[in-house]
Amino acid sequence: MGPRALASLVAALSVAIAGAACGGAASPGPAQPHATPVPPSALSGQVWTEGSTDLTGLLILASERFRRAHSGVEVVVGLSGEVRGVQRLCRGEVDIAVVHNPIPAEQMVACTAHGVELVRIGSPADQLFVYSRTVALQRPAVRAFAEYVASGDTADLEVPSPDLHKKKA
Repeated sequence: MGPRALASLVAALSVAIAGAACGGAASPGPAQPHATPVPPSALSGQVWTEGSTDLTGLLILASERFRRAHSGVEVVVGLSGEVRGVQRLCRGEVDIAVVHNPIPAEQMVACTAHGVELVRIGSPADQLFVYSRTVALQRPAVRAFAEYVASGDTADLEVPSPDLHKKKA
């Protein structure tokens, strides 16, 4: 893995952790309204993402696949973990957090109190919880990557079990 891919992974993980730590009332459903699809050649910019530690591999593979389709977008995957990633999301340091569990209502309220509104992308039945800042979703590359991760198009990628933190008998 090259330095750019590693940096992307690190950024993505940082976002997820920041989001988990900032907490608050989760949006009941997908982000509304969906933006009009943007042609792949029109997407550009950088997307900073974080996620649960055991989702790092998924985020790296998803970011690499996304970049193949959208060469003008650099996805930075952070390595902070779920709690710190959600905290970073709430501080506005990252664009997207991908976690296994909903961000608690208290954290969502805390984020809102700091002027950061979070929204969940995807349906309530999804196994992954993809959160973004409403301000970040105004950037087409951020919205496209968040919707890509939440869409299920990454289902063929190996996702590690969320049970990694359970004590072994």
